[in-house]
Amino acid sequence: MSQKVLEITSWKQLKDQITIGSVILEYPDGNKVMLPIQGLTQAKIDSINDHYDSLKKPQPYKEIKVDGKKGKREKIYFQEGTEEYEVWKRENDAIDSARMAHLAVEFLSEEIRPDGDTIEDKILELKNVLLAGHFFKIVEAGYKISGYDIDSKVEEAKNS
Repeated sequence: MSQKVLEITSWKQLKDQITIGSVILEYPDGNKVMLPIQGLTQAKIDSINDHYDSLKKPQPYKEIKVDGKKGKREKIYFQEGTEEYEVWKRENDAIDSARMAHLAVEFLSEEIRPDGDTIEDKILELKNVLLAGHFFKIVEAGYKISGYDIDSKVEEAKNS
């Protein structure tokens, strides 16, 4: 299959390019649906990520006095399994889940986005209709048509 290459000769021509695509979601009964999605600009993705990053709390710790050193304190981070850590993890996981749902709403083409006055309303509607794994599929496909190569990023992260 040959792809058409458009030669860009002006900024307006580049700016007017619309990145669209689709994602296929599968249900347990075997039914599949195809949803139109759109790419997002880096500025839009950064704005969403910055918003949710600002809501996250740093890993909890306690400070202990270092013996023999006047006024010196050391941070000891709570480890997995402690109540403080588990509460922190649940709160941050909920924020990551909201981020994923927000991105899914934004990647959906405008004509099929859920109704709602606010992004929270749209997210709630999406959560009431889609299966949990569908959010990831929409976001993954959205990133791909936005120019991200998710597989190479995951591989890069594993190797670092």
